[in-house]
Amino acid sequence: MDEMKSDIDEQVVKISEFLKRELKPGDVWYLVSAGWFKQWKKYIGFDGSNKTCKGECDVYPGPIDNSALQEGHITEKSD
Repeated sequence: MDEMKSDIDEQVVKISEFLKRELKPGDVWYLVSAGWFKQWKKYIGFDGSNKTCKGECDVYPGPIDNSALQEGHITEKSD
């Protein structure tokens, strides 16, 4: 269990560093479903939420699922 929390803490640090970087020509970045990313952030307590049970709750996002990014699955958000 401690090993899992250590891995989760490491993920938070790495992603925090990447999100602070400025995009430059030639950099390689990957598109990830916003829904999956939001669920992952909740699972690891990325935004300060879910700190009491990070990695333990039933909010595990599973493998990255980008199926919503395929043509025909994208919906527009209305204001």
